[in-house]
Parts: sequence; structure tokens; C-alpha cells
Amino acid sequence: MMTTSATMYLYTIGLVVIVLLCHQCITVASTISQAVKCSAYNPPPSSDYWDTISQCGACVADSGCVFCESSLSCIAGNASGPSVAALGDDGDGDGYTAAMMCISWVKQADSCPKVPDCGQFYDCGSCASREGCAWCGSENACTTTSDALARECRGSVYDLPCPDSFATDNIIVGNVVVKPDATFGGGGFLNVTGFHRNEIGTKDPFELQLNKDIFSVKSAGNVEIMGGNKPQDNTISGNVSISAGDGLSNEGGAGGHLLIVAGDGAGVASYGGNTGVGGDVKFTGGLSKEGRGGSIKFAAGTSTSGAGGSIEILSGEVCS
Repeated sequence: MMTTSATMYLYTIGLVVIVLLCHQCITVASTISQAVKCSAYNPPPSSDYWDTISQCGACVADSGCVFCESSLSCIAGNASGPSVAALGDDGDGDGYTAAMMCISWVKQADSCPKVPDCGQFYDCGSCASREGCAWCGSENACTTTSDALARECRGSVYDLPCPDSFATDNIIVGNVVVKPDATFGGGGFLNVTGFHRNEIGTKDPFELQLNKDIFSVKSAGNVEIMGGNKPQDNTISGNVSISAGDGLSNEGGAGGHLLIVAGDGAGVASYGGNTGVGGDVKFTGGLSKEGRGGSIKFAAGTSTSGAGGSIEILSGEVCS
């Protein structure tokens, strides 16, 4: 028969066990509660990489949470790492939790990965040299690497060097003939457009138009017109002729004008930059090694019965 002392001893042991079990239950419950609280900082699984990374600051600001870099998730923990009590099964059937897979974590906000400010770059070279950024050739824009993949950009560049062109070359072997529709009319025109993104991020357009009304060439840079070189002996190389049209009607038909105008300079000193100067117009005769150099000739137009044309050379005036 059990004595009173033995009964009291067993009763005391039972109370201790119950207290320990209850303490463990409270600890586990508290850990689960904190884990749920930390998980609230996690965006949906389908979120962009940098959208997930951007939650790091809010996560670590919570004293009971750490941001796991290896699993990209906010989990319960402290400066020493994920909570030991959070290492149990999370119920998904694999026996592991995000905490168990966390080999690198962040607790301080200044240690969180920084989302790259890719939008400040306007050319492929500066964009691709920035870690975390990629140049989207089809959109001529700098994005994060994950965004470039999500957009399905054509001509994406993640590392230097950048290619000379992002457009696919369409090679045509043979002649290209553009003809109007002889039956219904229309067609028979050529239109090429594009743009070049300059160093400040704005677009410089270029175009070529050829139709019944106009032949126009506009470059985003320089324009060069050059006759062909010829290597044959005693041969003159190709000429360049620019002529305005003739007025063929006997009733008021007048010839077209030929204008060669240099560009204007809009720079004003009060804006802090250099004073802009107008562009020059230069005429230069050809160089000769031993013979006579090329001449420059200006001739006014003749008239069969009226007065001939005049030549006027005027210096620039200061506009008041």
C-alpha cells in the first residue's frame, strides 16, 4: 500500500510534468503565431523576384522575423537566425520548412538586397553593366533581369558587350522592285522610319519617304551623299548632281529653288551652357597631288530675252 509521502511525491512529479508540457505547448503556440505573423509579409508565390525582395525591409522591421535570402521568405527568427522551434514540419508533407532550408538570412534593414534602379539608364551599355539590370532591345528600355524575362523581350542583353543592332536582318538577294497597282491605283511608295535613343534618353527619329509628292531623307545623325570612286586609269570618278525641277509650262512655268541651309544654334549663355553658333556652309574644291586643284564656280542663270540672274553675297546681321 502506497504511503502518503509517496503519493505526494508522485503528485508533485505529475504537476511538474504538466507544467513542462503546458510551457512547451505555449512556446510552440507562440512560435506558430509568430511564424504566421511573419509569413504575412510574403507576397504570392507567383510574384516577381524583386517584388519579393522588396518585402525584406518590412519583414526585418518586425522584431520576431528574419528574411531568408536562400528561400526568399519572411520567417520567424532573430539576429541569431531562424527560430529553432520553427524547424518542425510545416504540414506540406515534405517534412521540411522554409526555416530548415534557410542558409543565409538578413535581420538588419540596411543588409536587405537593394532593388536596382534600372529605369535611370537609357542605353544598352550602361544598363547591361549594372548588376540586376537587363536591356530590352524590342522596347529600347532598361529593366530588371526578372522583368525582362517576364516581358519576353526580344533582343535582351544581360551582360556586356551590347550588339550593334537588335533588329533581325532581312537579307534580300537580287533586285527589289516597288510598283504601283496599274488597275486600282495606289502603291508605288517607300516609307522607312525608326529612331535612335540618345545619351539623355530621348528619341532621335529618322525616316525616308518616297512617293508622288516628296522624296525626303531625315537622319538621326549625319547625312552623306558621295559619288563613286573609280580605280581605272585616265577616268573621272562619279559626279554628284543636285538639280531643282524645271517649270515646263509656257504660261508662268518657273524653275524650282535650290536651298542649302546650315543649322541654327539655339544655345543661350543664360542657360548655363555654351553659346550656340550657327552652322557653317563650306564649299571646297578637290585636292590634286601634282595638277591644278578643283575650282569653285558660281554662275547666275541666263535668259534668252529677259535679264539674267544675279549673285548676292551677304554677311550676317545682328538681330535687335
